[in-house]
Amino acid sequence: MNPQAQPFEDGRFSLAPSFYQRMAPPLGLVIVSLLIIGPLLGWRDTNMRHLLRTLRWPAVAAVIAAIIAMFINVRDVLSLAYVALGTFALGTNLAMVLKTLRGGWMRIGGYLAHMGFVIMLIGVVGSSAYATPEERLVLSPGETTSIYGYTFTFNGWQQTPDGRGVLDMTVNDGQRSFAAAPNLYFNERMGATMQTPSIHSFLWRDLYISPAGYDPEVNPAAPVLGVDQEVEMGPYLVAFRGFDIDREAMMTGEVKVGAMVDVTYEGQTEQYIPVVQVVTDPDTNEQKLEYVPVTLAGGHTLQIVQVDPNQRIVMLQGSGEGIDGLEVIPAKAVVTVSVKPLVLLVWAGVVIGVLGGAIAVLRRSLEGRAMLAGRSARLPKGLAGLFRS
Repeated sequence: MNPQAQPFEDGRFSLAPSFYQRMAPPLGLVIVSLLIIGPLLGWRDTNMRHLLRTLRWPAVAAVIAAIIAMFINVRDVLSLAYVALGTFALGTNLAMVLKTLRGGWMRIGGYLAHMGFVIMLIGVVGSSAYATPEERLVLSPGETTSIYGYTFTFNGWQQTPDGRGVLDMTVNDGQRSFAAAPNLYFNERMGATMQTPSIHSFLWRDLYISPAGYDPEVNPAAPVLGVDQEVEMGPYLVAFRGFDIDREAMMTGEVKVGAMVDVTYEGQTEQYIPVVQVVTDPDTNEQKLEYVPVTLAGGHTLQIVQVDPNQRIVMLQGSGEGIDGLEVIPAKAVVTVSVKPLVLLVWAGVVIGVLGGAIAVLRRSLEGRAMLAGRSARLPKGLAGLFRS
């Protein structure tokens, strides 16, 4: 079977991510090469000597850029090719921008878009190829650790007013402190866990703090269990098997919910059903919750603290000698941290490319309007002329 293809059950197949990772960089070089060739077609009316004299500076800049890249430890041949060809493409398109500006700024849109794309591509290659490895950090509330020149302190998990959960962190880069709040919560409507990184941009790099997991505080004497989950509670192994709900009693207005719990003690397993029920106070005639504990083999007691029948979760509480003093396991947040350089070039390239594309679209629009009017297009050379047209 082709390792680059992953079949579906209905006969279709999808390409594995490694296929794109292998094929995209060479295709990117082809695109950059076309961006070099394209502007040269605009020199068809120029003699070869003039063309070579104009292109010498982009060629020199490409060589210098490749040498500088090697000095800063860029050794990958593909990355060096991107640096050299990208710089050369920038130079050729810049030369065309300077030449075309003589005929008006509205003629530079295509070349400007080319420059923006090349700058963005260099930024993408640099930020992905030379990003730091993702380091995994495990932090308890109040705990601090350092990586990549930053100090991270986990303050705790917080819930926002709109129901989102965030890992509240403080980051210090040696000069200043700032807050980081990667999102980590379960979206019931979508039925999925939402993980949104906290991204902090600096001049030449971006800091990515991505949430990977969060384990809340665990009190072995007061465990929170889902169906078929189990936990050690002192000398006991406690497993929650589901709820025992008296539905007939509920029809008459009585509420009584029991938790079926398998408890293993000294190799013997027995099932117990602690109960929470609604009772009426005979003195005040008010209804209140009553928790009915059970006595386990060994003399300890176990009772329900809280139930969530919709999520099928129960919180239990054990008590007695050997359980009351059990050590609480603190909460832990798991995040991955990485630093990606040259992301600024990505955004700069996007802005320049969009600007160039907008100019090109505007020019085509004016030329189209002139053609429909049966006259030759007169492109304005300044902004004032644009509004007069």
